[in-house]
Amino acid sequence: MCGYWRKRRLSSSRLANSIGVFYNLTRPAFTALPIALLIVGELGSLLSPLLSVLNGLWFFSRLVRDLVLNFILGGGVIPAYIATFLAALSGCNVNTYADSQDSDKCNFGKDYSNPIVNGRASAKTVANLSVFSAVLSLLVSLAVSYLLFMVVLLGHFLSFTYSYKPRLKSKAPLDITWNTLGLASLPFVAGHIVYQEVFEGAARSSLIISLIYSIFLPLTNFSYFLIYFSVKNWFPFRLFLSVNFFGAAFYTVTATLDYEADKAAGLKTLSVALGKRTCLLVGLLLSILGVFTAFDIILADVNVMMGVAFFLASFIWAIINPARNRMWVALKILMFMFALCCFNEFLVRFVFTVT
Repeated sequence: MCGYWRKRRLSSSRLANSIGVFYNLTRPAFTALPIALLIVGELGSLLSPLLSVLNGLWFFSRLVRDLVLNFILGGGVIPAYIATFLAALSGCNVNTYADSQDSDKCNFGKDYSNPIVNGRASAKTVANLSVFSAVLSLLVSLAVSYLLFMVVLLGHFLSFTYSYKPRLKSKAPLDITWNTLGLASLPFVAGHIVYQEVFEGAARSSLIISLIYSIFLPLTNFSYFLIYFSVKNWFPFRLFLSVNFFGAAFYTVTATLDYEADKAAGLKTLSVALGKRTCLLVGLLLSILGVFTAFDIILADVNVMMGVAFFLASFIWAIINPARNRMWVALKILMFMFALCCFNEFLVRFVFTVT
């Protein structure tokens, strides 16, 4: 009987160890974030012309719901999600490999544990996983479009130069610039490219807008072409700027979280260069700029307003006392509220909408 329970405990321990290794290799928060911002880029591009042209029509909410669901769940965009996940996975493991040589050796009680440092995975395994997922992400992105392939390739360049060589992570303010470009700018642009390339995006939107216009006005072939060209190239620039401001603000939290380890390893990140509180104040300022850049968009949606309010409150709470344990709580609140607001928005808009 004792042998049975000993085997059960050993089996549970192995399972927990495997889950821990999987979590530390995949870094779910940092692989999910680019996918979320890809979807923001897709929907921002899809909804901007629709809101400008169709808002106020009695069938607007039902039409938008159907368009959005067909778009974000359509077969044409699934490869883009896979490519983005694989690219993010590769970038996380480049960072894991590089950090194992300096900052992650200075363990300050992070709930993330570098699998190379703790001996759960070899450096070769992490490097191979990074290369394999990078190559696979490029192949999958090429199946969507050449433009998406170029964006993913640029993402790998940013990831490599940020984490490994010349390790711009240690050269403030290039660290916040590179991180924002890789985790916010490129996923958003990738979402816009997906919107342009797949039929469920720009092509279907322009078709529907043209049909509605044709009910009220006779349209020539040139008019159809003009509508298609305008809808396809309609880029939500203010939303793009807002996403970048919030992305840069989010980086200040992660940089402050790693302040002790980075300083001990001799890395001059933004937090090390400015100090914890000043770095967070910069993040708060960037957040406020993000709010003002897309104020009308935020004000139009209760879920977005709630998420932004918690985002700002978390910064203020962390600035009051930027101790490491509070930084972990602030980071987890930010990630949890972002996920909760997105999930609630999906339920309200697309599941419980009265048809």
